Amino acid sequence: MKTLCSKDTVRRVVVLVVLALTSGLAHSQDWPGFTGPNHDNTSPARGLADTWPTNGPTVVWESRITGGGAELFASPIVAGGKVFVTGREYKKDKSGKKIEESTSDFLHCLDAGTGRELWKQEFAPQVLYTGDLGQERKSCWNTPVADGNMVYARGPNGELRAIAVQDGKTVWTWPKDPASLTNKPPSGYSLSAPCLVVDDILILPVYGGFKAKLLGLDKLSGEPKWEMPEYGCWQFSAGCMIPMDLGGGKKVVVIGGFVFDPKTGKNLMPMEKDGKGRMVRASLPVGINWTATCKGNKLISGYTVNAVKEKVDGKDVVKLEEEAGVGCVELSLNEDGTIAQKLLWKTMQSGNNRKWQKSYGGPVIQGEHLYVFHGCNDTRAISCVSMADGKLLWTAEKPKHDWGYANVIGADGKIFYHQGGQLSMLAADATTYRELASAKVSANNWSTPAIAGTRMFLRDDNGIVKCLELKAQ
Repeated sequence: MKTLCSKDTVRRVVVLVVLALTSGLAHSQDWPGFTGPNHDNTSPARGLADTWPTNGPTVVWESRITGGGAELFASPIVAGGKVFVTGREYKKDKSGKKIEESTSDFLHCLDAGTGRELWKQEFAPQVLYTGDLGQERKSCWNTPVADGNMVYARGPNGELRAIAVQDGKTVWTWPKDPASLTNKPPSGYSLSAPCLVVDDILILPVYGGFKAKLLGLDKLSGEPKWEMPEYGCWQFSAGCMIPMDLGGGKKVVVIGGFVFDPKTGKNLMPMEKDGKGRMVRASLPVGINWTATCKGNKLISGYTVNAVKEKVDGKDVVKLEEEAGVGCVELSLNEDGTIAQKLLWKTMQSGNNRKWQKSYGGPVIQGEHLYVFHGCNDTRAISCVSMADGKLLWTAEKPKHDWGYANVIGADGKIFYHQGGQLSMLAADATTYRELASAKVSANNWSTPAIAGTRMFLRDDNGIVKCLELKAQ
């Protein structure tokens, strides 16, 4: 017996197909997390202008959110036509001067087309304490993450809140009693590390320091799926987790010097013998240094190796000088499911590692080349490296405009960064350093911008969010 489809059924199928296609298109125009749609600091945007007027790109809209302050490192994200950005409310004295005693964090949802506020949600209230390293947690450093119908926001006390994109209502929190976190401050910069969503698992960096730990939660319900054992000292930071697709449906996540399975939390690094013949877990030759990137199954990151000494006739002799640089590691799977690694190249400087120390701005791939923003304080520099073999093509010492600690974004053969209110654009030119444009577009800032479509979304320390048009006119 034949079953005939009604016109209504066919119409519904067509609508579902169109929705699926347009949903994929919309997603390609999103910037749903700190390092972008593909976790590699790049945007698929095309047709961007090669220069700007002296006052910068056209301002489409600007909107004020709650509070401000230099502690607001969290960046805006864009998903489904909405902008999500955190702000902090501060108390004021009788004269109106801001008091550094904070009250609450807020997650704001703005219309990406107009800047109109759609809703705001209060979370992580009344948090003010000092962490293990002495930094006061006055504000939220953690960039939210959007996935499907949910946006995940985290306060400076460690509270994670899953919030419905549609109306801003809380769906679930971790832990179920956020007050239990009050007397357990995290160490270091651990809470600047955003969560990561891989399929149906939300991966949560619980805390850093000498007892670093990760949790895997069901992204819809918040129910625990796995808990990774404490694995030693690792200071979580803003771009610390890199998801990678190794092919054949196998996905892994890289953090620090090891690789784990996002479904189970299992460490996939094989066992090997150390210098004393003991069996220990292998580690990657380059670990995640603040921010990193990947291309296919190749991981690219900054790294630092401290001086290694050994005793010779009772005296300390340097076996390995301090070394730092950027390296590329190819990952694949062994037959037993563990990770095989192959160091493809390293670009390094020995003796004085400050010039390559901490790639604050991270490496960005454009075409067949890698642009590395590295250095510390007065040694900051930008270098161009060949992706094929790691050959150093050029280095620009102390470039005209600083990128500070902010992340950098690659798009359409260009590189963007927003620091101190200055927005700069470089050409991704493998032959020389070349600044295309730079303009003061906001008050001081420490957060990274986002690019969705041909528009850039940024926020400053005064609580102003702006949308700029980057499209060529």
